[in-house]
Amino acid sequence: MRVTIGRAAHAALLGLALLAAPASADDLDPAADPLLGDDFAEEYRAELGASVPDPIEPLNRKFFVFNDQLDQHILLPVTKAYQFVVPSPVRASIRRAFRNLQAPVYFVNNLLQLRFLDAAQTAGAFALNTTAGFGGFFNAGIEAGLEMHPADFGQTLGMFGVQSGPYLVIPVLGPSTLRDGFGDLVDRAFDPLTYLLGMGDLIFLGGSSGFVTREANAKAIEALRGSSVDYYAAMRSAFTQNRESRIAELRAQLCWNQKPEEPAAAE
Repeated sequence: MRVTIGRAAHAALLGLALLAAPASADDLDPAADPLLGDDFAEEYRAELGASVPDPIEPLNRKFFVFNDQLDQHILLPVTKAYQFVVPSPVRASIRRAFRNLQAPVYFVNNLLQLRFLDAAQTAGAFALNTTAGFGGFFNAGIEAGLEMHPADFGQTLGMFGVQSGPYLVIPVLGPSTLRDGFGDLVDRAFDPLTYLLGMGDLIFLGGSSGFVTREANAKAIEALRGSSVDYYAAMRSAFTQNRESRIAELRAQLCWNQKPEEPAAAE
């Protein structure tokens, strides 16, 4: 599942900025929602203005403490050893290779989100990175003007009106929501690492390159931890605001791209 350390690290990377400037519903385009109509657009804006519900917070906090201890006593030492042994340029190449393997997930979800140009660019970048880029260790796609466009099924569901549902902290795997947790299960069907590594992918790499991503965001995670009075609440806020604001941005783009044409003037 991709709600692992990959999402936690990404959330932490944006955490301080998000906490200082939370996403606003006013950023959405005021035009009618072409998918679900004006009523839904207003409801979704209202949802963005409120925090994701956390009805099982006491249990989530226990799982959060467990995950944090796992991170501090197992993942962090492995990360430090990895940083010590593997030179920085090689680590960057490994991150690119793992990201390249996520291309089938990105491609399918770009199609489902009606982002056809992004899907085409993702497919082209994957083909070039896998061949000329030696499996993605080198970013040949960028040289040709092609880049990956990350997307996941939880994001796809959000674009088409499925609300987040309650916030969840999954043991070992990290922060999620009911919607995104279901989305992660679907994404795993398109993730090559599922078939290459099985449970090793789930536990150690987490579908998002695990400690490979952890080491790239180690400073941001520690900054969020050190600056937070309540680390659990800070991570929850960073994760959920990042997810919901990205979905709102994609919905707004879809509105702009699908605005109805102006009716022709009557003769």
